[in-house]
Amino acid sequence: MEIGNLKIQGIQLIKTYSFSVVSVLSFAITFVQNFIFAAILERELFGKIFLLSSLFSVFSYLFVFGLDTAVFKFYYDPKFENKKELRGSIFFAWLVLSIGLLIVVMIVGYVVIQQLGYDLIKFDLGYLLLAVSGMMFSFFLICQQYFVASKQIGLYALVSLGVRLILLIFNLGALLLFHGDLDFFVYSYFIATCSIFIILLFYLDIPRSSKINKGSIRDIFSFSFPLVINALLAIGFTNGYRVLISAILSFSGLALFGIISQIASAYYIGISSLLLPHNPAAYQYLQERNSLTKEVPKYKKKCVQLGSVGFIVILGMSLVFLRFFKGGEYYDGLMMLPILMLAQFVFLMYSHENIVLSFYKATLRITQSTFIGIVLMLLTFYFLISYFGVWGACLVTLIGYSSQYFSARIFKYRI
Repeated sequence: MEIGNLKIQGIQLIKTYSFSVVSVLSFAITFVQNFIFAAILERELFGKIFLLSSLFSVFSYLFVFGLDTAVFKFYYDPKFENKKELRGSIFFAWLVLSIGLLIVVMIVGYVVIQQLGYDLIKFDLGYLLLAVSGMMFSFFLICQQYFVASKQIGLYALVSLGVRLILLIFNLGALLLFHGDLDFFVYSYFIATCSIFIILLFYLDIPRSSKINKGSIRDIFSFSFPLVINALLAIGFTNGYRVLISAILSFSGLALFGIISQIASAYYIGISSLLLPHNPAAYQYLQERNSLTKEVPKYKKKCVQLGSVGFIVILGMSLVFLRFFKGGEYYDGLMMLPILMLAQFVFLMYSHENIVLSFYKATLRITQSTFIGIVLMLLTFYFLISYFGVWGACLVTLIGYSSQYFSARIFKYRI
């Protein structure tokens, strides 16, 4: 009996690691893409490309609406025993919400760009196509989670890696063929995401998934709407922040921040993927203590150990890499990199607080701690970036993640 249980646990662990590896490889493609762009483009032009890519990511995650989480919620719901009906219902909910949000995005874009004078991006056909591209890419992000829920690791890997390779090929092709023309760069996003959207639409047999239950749609809406707040806050910490600081930093400074933030993100993604298999044991520890503890010592120790070793390794590799990458053009970012990596280390430690708060079903506290982090970033970003440039952008990131972490710790002991 014990051997059978060990086999089952081993298989589950392999599957968990497999999904983690695919996620890391997906990020690696985006990571490599940014460094290819930085290598072949002038620094200022790369800053503009980085801004457009960040805005595309903002749109992509904005249009998800929490429906990626809804896939997990309803995949095992007896009401959706017919998976074709589930796919049709999720798609219908996504389509209705997307059309509404697209109108909002266009209105907000007009106000910010035309009326408030944000002149880094033009309010034209390119803006509309970038928003629509993000909308279509969000459908892929939702489908990704469907493949995870259905435990199709092979299909998940094929789609996840294939889609990002398609984006890389189209984006790189546009830059090389049209000599860095930003309009054609946006067109490449639109053509690539449109192709991906159509392929997924027919593969999942969405056109024939016409049987939609109105009650089920209401359930999906009511479940997803509260998650939109968390999604908006998460966007604010990442790509939304990069778009925001573009109003103050020069394109050259934005390019430098883009390079070092990618390295810091790689550090976080790598370590968090190693921590992921330890999550079940952390929840089990809390369960066994009958809710009498709000600490998981072994998990926290793992965070510190893996985070510290990874910090030293990545920083050492960056010392050599940035010295020789493009003749050392981005080497001035090396002194700022430890600040961003420290921010990511704090965010790793926050994962422990997130597990405890999630176990006690204190999801509102998770939202509140994230909100506090965002507010403090907004209160400090203009002053710090105006006076300290890229240094200030790094410090604001550290302030945001630190305030999120410490507020979560305080909330943890009040539940």
